[in-house]
Amino acid sequence: MSKNPMIETNIKRFCENLDMEYQVSFIKNYSQIGDSELYGGKHCGSDAEHRGSEYIKTELETLGLDHVEMLPCSTSRYQFRDAALKVKGQERVIKPYGYVSPGTDENGITAQLVDVKKSVKEVYETCEVKGKIALLEAMGALESGNLAGQIEEAVLHGACAAVIYATEDILNDETIRVQTPSLSNNIPIVGICKKDADYLKEELKQKSSLKVTLTVDAEFIPDGGTTYNVVGEITGALSEEAIVYSAHLDHFFSCLQDNMSSCASLLGIAKAMKASGYVPARTIIFAFHGSHETGRTDTRYPYIHGSYKLVHEAKPQWTGKVIANINFEYTALSLKELKAIGCIGGSGLLEDYFSYAPRLVGGFQAIAEEVDTESYYLCSWCDGISYHGEGIPVFGNDIITEQMEQGTSPYIGRDHSNHDNWEIFDVKALEDTARFYGGLGIYLDQMPYLRIDFSEQAQRIKRELKGELLNKLGLSCEVYFAAVDELEQWGKAAAQTIVSGNDRYLGQLEKGLSQARRKQHYDEARKENVRTLQIYELFSREIDKINQFDFLCLGSAKYAEDIEALFNTIALIQKGNLEKAMEEGIAYVDLALASYYFSEQIVEHMQAQICSPKYADKRTWARGREVYVSTCYALVNNLLRKLNMTSSGFRNPLSMIKAGLILKVRPLRNRFFRDTLHEIEEAIEEEKKYMAETMAEEKDSIRKAITILKND
Repeated sequence: MSKNPMIETNIKRFCENLDMEYQVSFIKNYSQIGDSELYGGKHCGSDAEHRGSEYIKTELETLGLDHVEMLPCSTSRYQFRDAALKVKGQERVIKPYGYVSPGTDENGITAQLVDVKKSVKEVYETCEVKGKIALLEAMGALESGNLAGQIEEAVLHGACAAVIYATEDILNDETIRVQTPSLSNNIPIVGICKKDADYLKEELKQKSSLKVTLTVDAEFIPDGGTTYNVVGEITGALSEEAIVYSAHLDHFFSCLQDNMSSCASLLGIAKAMKASGYVPARTIIFAFHGSHETGRTDTRYPYIHGSYKLVHEAKPQWTGKVIANINFEYTALSLKELKAIGCIGGSGLLEDYFSYAPRLVGGFQAIAEEVDTESYYLCSWCDGISYHGEGIPVFGNDIITEQMEQGTSPYIGRDHSNHDNWEIFDVKALEDTARFYGGLGIYLDQMPYLRIDFSEQAQRIKRELKGELLNKLGLSCEVYFAAVDELEQWGKAAAQTIVSGNDRYLGQLEKGLSQARRKQHYDEARKENVRTLQIYELFSREIDKINQFDFLCLGSAKYAEDIEALFNTIALIQKGNLEKAMEEGIAYVDLALASYYFSEQIVEHMQAQICSPKYADKRTWARGREVYVSTCYALVNNLLRKLNMTSSGFRNPLSMIKAGLILKVRPLRNRFFRDTLHEIEEAIEEEKKYMAETMAEEKDSIRKAITILKND
């Protein structure tokens, strides 16, 4: 069907009323609110975060939005004001940035500084750190889950404070990057740049003992603070349903991309909708979340806290009524492609919208022609995961692909750092984002039927679960895949009904419809949308899991990948290539080789945070989506001991076996290797058990979905 003139006109008027000066002015004013005079920041539960929430609330009221609220919820309180690190007898003063951790008194902590390098367990065999300040190098990118283990290792061995620096994925040697550790910190932790770390290491070389004083002006109350989610809306005229735009309002440093620009986008879209005179059919909600960067302690999932509290506790009524969440991160970042992320089943909706999408004004070179629904697996990095977890379809702007996969993003090396600044702020990207996603919201609003195609879930399962592996494991899968085939069949039929319903409505709309008749269409569509949202919630709660890397996954596929990695480990050991066996096999199953790096109790703690019932209440948006995570502590360390590969100091295990040291043996003639292979085979059996259980659960969930689809 040709484009509908009313939708085109509404999107055009919206774009004409976008006020970019207003958005830029907001960012400038909002950036003046910060915990630290030097670095800024609006941390969980801090005074600055509260002032930021109040400022946004005032803006929403000024714009004339309805039902503006500041909704409180519990969080940790972290207020970082200032810090200083000084070598005794030296004039130079280093200015660190605080991690979420306690401060010191005004006198600070004076102690010896010890270079613990990568802070792995072998270091502490020859390095005494008790009562001293640990200087440690973040292991790879700060996004790595190993950072918490590095800190925990220093704490385990008695360090009285930790000073962290990064050498990889930084813009330059003056970059300070921070991350949220997933433990309950009881010592001061700060971040410094590589340049300052190099200075400290040079001083350490010159002296047998180096005393430093660390002063941290910070307040840290684990789980003892309050954060605010700010919500306002433009009331819908035809339907009780809603669409939610969202972004987080807290940030490290004065981070313009992460996430002040996104707050500006929400306000800009709201302002343009009001100014254009747009009267939505559904209520359009604008939600600003606190405590995104951190909010909990001693949990694998300390982040994305405020949005979870909002959707799960404060607004549970949104489930079943909100037809879509459009979430933003980094909206002023100029990239090659404007790429939209859609939930599985939402690709057709986005592709239909492309014909209505406003032209680009220069922030992006092109709009991506294909919708990569698998990118939504990564939405556990954004507040969209909270909405998805409550059964609300999620859409968002993709800023990850060009950073993580292509390595072309201007944001590389700036994440959570003092270099997320005006150097990479692009007002045209900000405008393109508002035009595209503001238009998307209008398009979604003007379509009575929510177009989610559940046949895409069936196609996903077939793509990710390989029949040959199931046959190899002796797992019966005929009944399972029969259910998947039936889901595909009924999903396609339901999707066609939805498309036909929207086409019928648009056709009648062009001929002229009264407000009462339009409402009747939305009331009729509501019945179908209830069913669609019911199935979406079913799949989001029962099919989607959170894997050991904290991303969404198909539960059975996670175990299949583990099993394939273990089979690969066996094959590589049999060939005598232990380096690849560690790097390409065991590392995948063993939390990125945490068993090599860290003490056993730390590895057990990591594992418990992911899948032990003890930590269930601390898993927030991941709760109910846990997968069992195996660790290979005995296997990894027995291999290393047998090979006598340990040494004084740290070697990266992924490159520690030098070319001349790769062991070329006949493993099956060696008792040790025979026992090792037997241990891996036992691990495969354990993974196979969980896989069979998960497939049975998935089959039951698919059957439930089919029953709902069949119910007219």
